[in-house]
Amino acid sequence: MSKYGIDKKAEEYLGIYAEFEQELAILNSLFDDTALIKNLEEISDLVEEAYEINQEIGFLPEDGKTFSDIEKFALQVRFDPEGLQVRGIKDVPSRLKKEFDMPEEEFQYWMKEEREALETAFVDMEDLIDSIEDSFRVPDELEELEHIVNESLDPLNPTYKVLDRLSMNLTSRWEELISSARTLVCLSLDVNEDVDRAALPAMLYDP
Repeated sequence: MSKYGIDKKAEEYLGIYAEFEQELAILNSLFDDTALIKNLEEISDLVEEAYEINQEIGFLPEDGKTFSDIEKFALQVRFDPEGLQVRGIKDVPSRLKKEFDMPEEEFQYWMKEEREALETAFVDMEDLIDSIEDSFRVPDELEELEHIVNESLDPLNPTYKVLDRLSMNLTSRWEELISSARTLVCLSLDVNEDVDRAALPAMLYDP
């Protein structure tokens, strides 16, 4: 069971995503016109793919802040594969009836698609997680820079201190970027913790 409701989980995910974007912009400027731009693009692409999976399945609110009633209802349907809570159009909350002015058959088809989309999202995210290992590491060039500084300069040389600090800071920034990227390549409900699927319905309305 998550200690947070779905609104707070989305807020947490989007906050980490914003920090990732800021760090990525800094590293892009630092390594512009170098081979490391390709590495940064690979990391960015993986994070963007995870973000899009979360967006498409409705795990991130459209307004970027809080989920609307209709967004929560769609998630309620997705989290109810057995149809125990929402069996038909009669189970639509009264405040949302106007949004679902359709025949029962059409509503049943909509629910089927929503539930299948959730299963697809789980599979897509698992496949994405399996593909990240080679991209989420410190590049050889930064390790080589550290080696060159240590081998070519006397530690008492003032230039050594400058270049050593520069090398460490670049590596540290890169490590922070890939740490954020790893955190983001997940379903947003799982950010910083693994949530049991049976606990998902309760997250819709927990504070």
